[in-house]
Amino acid sequence: DGSVREGAYAELARCGWAFVVCDSSGTVVAAAYGLPPPCIDNIGGAEAWAMFQVALVSVPGPEPFWADCLPLVQAVHKGSGVGQDPKNSLARVHALLHAAIDDVDPECFGWMPAHLTADDVNRAMKSDGSLVTAIDKGSNDLADALAKKGVEFHRVMASDLSRWELQANRVKA
Repeated sequence: DGSVREGAYAELARCGWAFVVCDSSGTVVAAAYGLPPPCIDNIGGAEAWAMFQVALVSVPGPEPFWADCLPLVQAVHKGSGVGQDPKNSLARVHALLHAAIDDVDPECFGWMPAHLTADDVNRAMKSDGSLVTAIDKGSNDLADALAKKGVEFHRVMASDLSRWELQANRVKA
């Protein structure tokens, strides 16, 4: 029926995080990637973890932080209260992020669309009304690739997935 398989996939799912920092010419000056802690089990959490990681190692300047996850940018703009909201499933990581950016103007955090094509460059718009540049697209594509690379180090083997499904079916029976 698929429900066990979906459940098994959910239990064994992995998500990676990454960030890329480019200078004004598009040269990558910093990048990092990895897996978030086990308490983070979804893409929104991985995006927040990535922003937390970049906030830990960067010095805010005139250039904004761009994220392709609108709920993350909205959480930053809402303020530190999101880290105490019992209805927020990402409250823990949001609290960490807000502690790391407590002296940074929330307007330094903006949204840009993800998964763009070359045709979208200079056409797609970011949250501040500016157009997505080739540097924006390239750095976003690289961050996506690095996040996937981080997951590859911890991918669940097909044989393990099969054993997990077998056990899940036994428990269900």
